[in-house]
Amino acid sequence: MHGYQIILEIRKRYNTYFGPSTIYPLLSALERKAYVTGAWQLEGGRPRKTYVLTAAGQAQLHSLQTDIAIVLQSVVEPPTRA
Repeated sequence: MHGYQIILEIRKRYNTYFGPSTIYPLLSALERKAYVTGAWQLEGGRPRKTYVLTAAGQAQLHSLQTDIAIVLQSVVEPPTRA
């Protein structure tokens, strides 16, 4: 997806708006960490940079999802005290 598509998808899925001034620096940081790769493409005669999740990005996403699941589970079922 290109940046604007990502903005729209976040808005649709999570009912939250992150603007270009948030998304594009984040995409640049993810690209520097090799979690996504970006490539320029012409779309309707207009250049757009599209981003694809890398294997490292997929692994990081999976790790974060696991960590979040653990945190959420501890909130739903707090540990018993001894």
